[in-house]
Amino acid sequence: MFNFYKCFIPKAAHIFAPIVQFLEGHTGIKKSRSRVRKSSEQLKWNENAEQVFIAAKNAIDEATLLRHPIPGAQLSLWVDASDVAVGGTLSQLSQGQFEPIAFFSMKLNKSQRKWSTYDRDLFSIYSAIKKFKHMLEGREFQIYTDQKPLTLFAFKQNPDKCSPRQLRHLDFISQYSTDIRHVQGSKNVVADSLSRIELNSITKSPFLSFSELAEAQQNDPETLKLLQEKSSSLQLALTPCLST
Repeated sequence: MFNFYKCFIPKAAHIFAPIVQFLEGHTGIKKSRSRVRKSSEQLKWNENAEQVFIAAKNAIDEATLLRHPIPGAQLSLWVDASDVAVGGTLSQLSQGQFEPIAFFSMKLNKSQRKWSTYDRDLFSIYSAIKKFKHMLEGREFQIYTDQKPLTLFAFKQNPDKCSPRQLRHLDFISQYSTDIRHVQGSKNVVADSLSRIELNSITKSPFLSFSELAEAQQNDPETLKLLQEKSSSLQLALTPCLST
């Protein structure tokens, strides 16, 4: 459920990152995407994981109030990039204030992390427009970034000085808007926060048979506590499981 609502929660990945790391294991060994690291360590729910779980539930309960898009309202895209991720906020101008419509954040892969600051910020604009293109297509909007060179050179420099990747990104961006404006980092708080999150991949859990799942439930302290609870409206009962 948290994954479903994360687009409405600022810094969602940052909040849930400890749980992701907890599920991934504790050895800290780096792995490629093509290999799944197997850990012999038994996962044990601890106090830190419980606190993160509670924080995630509270974040859903107190999610930032997003606004319904207003037809014809002035749109703006606020973007930022860090060493590990890119992020952005799609906003609309209403009654003199920018109101958030949607959030976006994405982790950079190993290769993208080696890009220059200019390239990462350019990629943040490219990725945000690609994410919200269904709302930006045919609309006039401004792009705000704290990377000042983008406002000075992005569409003014000699194309011969651009790399093929930069040309692709600039070509895509120019199909939607060339109005890139500078904003101080201190005033670009939301996009800055969304970009400064480091996500770890969740490894797939091994397949469990119904018998193994039933045995695990019988030995689970929380499940046993619920089975013994008589005052709750939720009444659980043990049911024999037919092995396959």
